[in-house]
Order: sequence, then structure tokens, then C-alpha cells
Amino acid sequence: MLGTKQAGIFRALVSRDSFVEDRIAFDRQVLTDYYRNRGFVDFEVTSVSTEFSRERNAFFITFNVREGQRYRFGTVGIASEVPEIEAAAFEDIIRTKPGQYYSPVRIEDGIARLERKAIMDGYDFIRVDPRIERQSRDPDA
Repeated sequence: MLGTKQAGIFRALVSRDSFVEDRIAFDRQVLTDYYRNRGFVDFEVTSVSTEFSRERNAFFITFNVREGQRYRFGTVGIASEVPEIEAAAFEDIIRTKPGQYYSPVRIEDGIARLERKAIMDGYDFIRVDPRIERQSRDPDA
């Protein structure tokens, strides 16, 4: 949800309806997170413009964005560089499936789940490092 809101009926009572420059930076990050978590890895806000209405009682904010290509997960697998740990024992932990739209949140969730299982199995100092390979092609293929 964007931090910058349209003025409402209670404008005189609620200071949240006033223009605050910091909210634009917050809104920029909210937009970026939203798009990247839906597969638009290269999403960026290219510019933001603000302007007052003719009556000078409101302002307009325009976010110009570039979505870029939309990516999906391909092969999802696990490999272990620690001889005592069998990767196959961790495969059921991963919830990310091929064909789902790429999402950094899914990656972080998978890392946390794998590291928790390692700790539960007695491996306290295991770090999971994702290896991601980008393959460009038809955006929604």
C-alpha cells in the first residue's frame, strides 16, 4: 500500500493527507517491491514528478516506470558442498516450483526454511547461498 494518499473528507483533521517528500521515497520502494515480487526483476522507477493542481489545493504524483521482462523460475534444485549433508534430505523443504513467477521473497523464504532444517538436524553453522542464473527469452513463456 502506498504511503501517499488521496485527500479525503477529513483533510483538515488528518495530517496524513499533506504532501511529505519522504513518502515518495517510500512509495518508490513499495512499487519496486511489488513488481519484483511478481517476476519483474529489472523493474525500476525511472522518474517521479509532482505538480500542484491549478487551484493549488491538491497535488499530483506521477511515477514513470519500466517493468522490463517478466521471469519465471526454471529448474529448482539443491546441492550440498558439505559431505555430511545429503541434499536429497532437504528437497521437500523447497516450496518454489518451476513455472512460478520469480520472487525475491520466495528465495528468502526458501533460504530461511533450509537453514532452520539444518539447525534442527544439528548443523548450526550452515549458510544457504542461492545460485540464480538468468535466462532471457519470451517474457511469459
